[in-house]
Amino acid sequence: MKRFIMVWGLLAFAGTMVFGLGLETSALAARVETLYRSAGRAMPTVSIPVSTNELHHALKLLLAADLTDELREEAGELDRVLTELVGTGEISAQISASPEYYHNVDRSEFTRQVIRENPFAELGLGYGYYGGPYLFAQAALQREWSYSTSATNIPSPQPGNPVPFENNLLRTGYVYFPAGLADITFGRQQIAIGPDSSNSLMVSSRVPFLDALKVTMSLGNLKMTALTSTLDNGRAVPDTAGTAIPLSYDFNINTILYNIHYFEYAWPRVRLGIGSQVLLARQMNNFQLGDFFPVFTWHNADIVPNNMCLLMDVTYVPAPNVELFAQLGFDDISGESVGVADSGVPTIDAYIAGVAVEFSGLNLSASATGGYTHYLWGNFDLTDFLARAIYRIESDGSHKSMPLTSTYGPGALWMDTQVTWGWQDFNGSLSYIALGKTPGANPYSTAYESSAALEDAAREWTHTISLGLSYDILEWANVTVIPGVTITGGAPEFQLEASGRVWKRFSRAID
Repeated sequence: MKRFIMVWGLLAFAGTMVFGLGLETSALAARVETLYRSAGRAMPTVSIPVSTNELHHALKLLLAADLTDELREEAGELDRVLTELVGTGEISAQISASPEYYHNVDRSEFTRQVIRENPFAELGLGYGYYGGPYLFAQAALQREWSYSTSATNIPSPQPGNPVPFENNLLRTGYVYFPAGLADITFGRQQIAIGPDSSNSLMVSSRVPFLDALKVTMSLGNLKMTALTSTLDNGRAVPDTAGTAIPLSYDFNINTILYNIHYFEYAWPRVRLGIGSQVLLARQMNNFQLGDFFPVFTWHNADIVPNNMCLLMDVTYVPAPNVELFAQLGFDDISGESVGVADSGVPTIDAYIAGVAVEFSGLNLSASATGGYTHYLWGNFDLTDFLARAIYRIESDGSHKSMPLTSTYGPGALWMDTQVTWGWQDFNGSLSYIALGKTPGANPYSTAYESSAALEDAAREWTHTISLGLSYDILEWANVTVIPGVTITGGAPEFQLEASGRVWKRFSRAID
């Protein structure tokens, strides 16, 4: 019983709901990652969520290392807990409510809404076995995205709309099952790949969900992730059509595929990742098996047209509790830079780099992340406009959209610094974000060609400083206030977010 209590303590809310060890194990994964960092070692994967079996594998690798007695005891206890739980099953339900209030908080863009606005209520249902087959579904009561000027996320009655919440309630719904060395997840799921899960050059945790088939496989220190998903093909508000659209190519007609092949290998202090992502939308939905092959599709044998991007990332832990990471991507590489005639499209690159430090004795952590995206990042030919890196979601009233492969989209330069701390039932954070955007750079209407005007354009800067304070009133309730100041080319503007959260989890063992 003591170990079960320990597990559910680890699975307390950590920013998002956690629904047990079947697959959604973010809080436990965060604890394992902290153990790795404390030991001066690199976590072997940045492809999340991480399954129970993958966490178990990571703990086995950690226990084989040279650890202090304290770290070995903690890692060993977690390993014993997982070992005892594997094969046991449960049926579970979890419900939560999160009323939020916003004062002067900019949510004019859908990306900002996704980042700043949580559903008013959520209900999750799970059935399955730890380390075995698992079914999970989650529904969310989300105020309609169209009411971006509302001061609250509560779906209060509006003129002509007495219950203004999104009809697309299902946020998550998947089946997970292990198959030998592989873990397979099929359905609607939230996925992130990259050293910075909240702002990756691949899919990040800020993308609400993907309808996908995801397969991961670990072979010693090597892990492979293969993902095939379909994206919503409805026309969103900012979308512009291409030129001379053939009858067989348009919104609501063509399937849009988003495929990822990613490999990562971990040494004691270094983890290296390399992969590709490709968006496909062809006339008559002309897809071929080669579109789904890893490595084969990366260059010489690729099947056109495709919007393919190559990416690399690295994590380095130079000392205990210190982590450095970087990610780079190339959406296109121009031969003209080395004197070879090419299409006229410039080299399209993007970079992210950061550092994270933990002061375990003080319950304090700090991080700084910076990034850059080219003004054509995620863009593509006008005649193949459906293959641009755009995430769309069906919404009451109209489709909404956001950049798929970078939170801030093309033409962005940013720095994000965070300091977080905790003391008893109090938690706090102090953040500073500087974001510079190139006017006119977007994945919707920017011409897919070299542009001296965009290259030389002065960026429009936004600076935001915020202080987050949270208090756990009970084991199942907390309150949070986040005052802040935003400066966008003029006088500072004060903003405030306030929220409360209550939750309850029910579970019953099954044979």
